[in-house]
Amino acid sequence: MKKRLLCFGFGYTARHLARHLDADEWDVAGTTRTGLWAEGLSRYHPDVRILRLRGHDDSFLRDFQAVLEDCTHLLVTAPPDENGDPFLRDYASVLEKAPVDWIGYTSSTGVYGDTRGDWVDETSPCRPGSERAKLRLEAEDAWRAFGARTGMPVTVFRLSGIYGPGRCTVSDLLRIESAARGTPPVPIAKEGHVFSRIHVDDIARAVHASMDAPGAGGLYNLADDEPAPHADVVRYSYELLGMPAPETLEFEDASRTMSPMALSFWSECRRVRNDRMKSDLGAELLYPSYREGLAAVLEEQRLPEAE
Repeated sequence: MKKRLLCFGFGYTARHLARHLDADEWDVAGTTRTGLWAEGLSRYHPDVRILRLRGHDDSFLRDFQAVLEDCTHLLVTAPPDENGDPFLRDYASVLEKAPVDWIGYTSSTGVYGDTRGDWVDETSPCRPGSERAKLRLEAEDAWRAFGARTGMPVTVFRLSGIYGPGRCTVSDLLRIESAARGTPPVPIAKEGHVFSRIHVDDIARAVHASMDAPGAGGLYNLADDEPAPHADVVRYSYELLGMPAPETLEFEDASRTMSPMALSFWSECRRVRNDRMKSDLGAELLYPSYREGLAAVLEEQRLPEAE
């Protein structure tokens, strides 16, 4: 009997998870809020049923309920807004009637706040510094409360900075290289500052491992083994492509043109432990550091050129 996954928010992470799952074992559906985006997703993911969210429209609710009635697994990747988690706000009453064995919620390691470079694990206190991270933590709590009320096991995944094909320095450089336009990424140095990261395929493997063990629930940090400075990652990207890296820019100078969101990321520094991901889920990393991950991105994104 096939397992059926509904991804509430069929974005970057959910799309890679769908690609990771065996189509003979899984039926996948995903949601989006825009019609144009729904058409594009249907074209590039023909095996995935795409539902365009339309609030409480009667015809949509019938379709949505029909999908939920067969849903065995639910992954929530859509971010909360200022009014909380959109799925719980709009569709909790429908979900309560679904035969779901497993619920996964993707949160952020940003809920830990700034630790000035100290390590955090799943037992560390949460001191979110940004409004975005506070909303994530509130959504985590809301989903745990929903699980406790309904008896549905809820697993929370706190994700570090996500990268992969189409979403990293190597991808940016390849686009600039092919289009002969754009502003090349610049290495930025801030003393003592590092970011934790994880390749999207390693996220898919960890989430899949949890899905194969329904009933466990739990909380997992998803990160690779090597928190690293921004400048090291950018310089390595240029090295992979055989290109000279631009001169490193000090953060004090770079920050003058950064967006508020970028500044919020740079305002915090923490190192994220992944021991529980490995011990409880048995999820060994394909890409234990940015070096292996960026090399894999380069190989994958250059494959079409070789065909």
